[in-house]
Amino acid sequence: MTVFRYATPADIYDIVTMCAEHAAVEQSDYDLKGKSEKLSMHLFNEPKTVYCFVAESEAGDLLGYATFTKEFSTWDADYYINIDCLYIREDKRNSLLGWRFARKIVKEIVELGVDNVQCQTPPFNTPAIRLYEGLGGTKKEKCRFYWSINDLDKRRKQAHDRGSSERFLRGLL
Repeated sequence: MTVFRYATPADIYDIVTMCAEHAAVEQSDYDLKGKSEKLSMHLFNEPKTVYCFVAESEAGDLLGYATFTKEFSTWDADYYINIDCLYIREDKRNSLLGWRFARKIVKEIVELGVDNVQCQTPPFNTPAIRLYEGLGGTKKEKCRFYWSINDLDKRRKQAHDRGSSERFLRGLL
C-alpha cells in the first residue's frame, strides 16, 4: 500500500533526484548543484512556506512527490494554493497516484483555509493536463517569464548594445 506523507530530511536525496527526472520529462534543464541544501532549508525550516508530500511504497521507496505553496492573487484578492510540482516516477504512472496526491493536497488546502488551486504544466504534458482537467481545472493560456535579478547588469549591457529597453533596465538598477 502506498503511503502519502510529508517529506522528511531523510527524503531529500530522492526528492532532488526526482526533480531531475521531472525536469527531463518536461524537457527542462536542471542543475543538481546545491539543491539538497537549498531545498532542505525551504522544506524543513519554520515558518513553513513550502509544503512537500511524498508517496512511499511498502518497501520504503519514494514513488513521487508534490510541492505546493500558499500564494496571493491580487485579481482575486485572496489566497490560492500553487502546486509547483506533482511528479510520479515513470513506472508508477497511470496508477492513480496523481489523483491520490491531489486528494492529499486538497485536505491540506482545507486546513490552510484556501479554496483556489493553480498549477502549470507544459502544453505537451497531456497526462498532467488530463489530471488537472479531471480535477475540475480550467486551462488559461499565458506565457511564463523567468529572470534572475543577479543578471540585470548583463541584460542591461545587452539591451544597451541592441539600443533597446535601456531606459527600462536602467530604472531597475
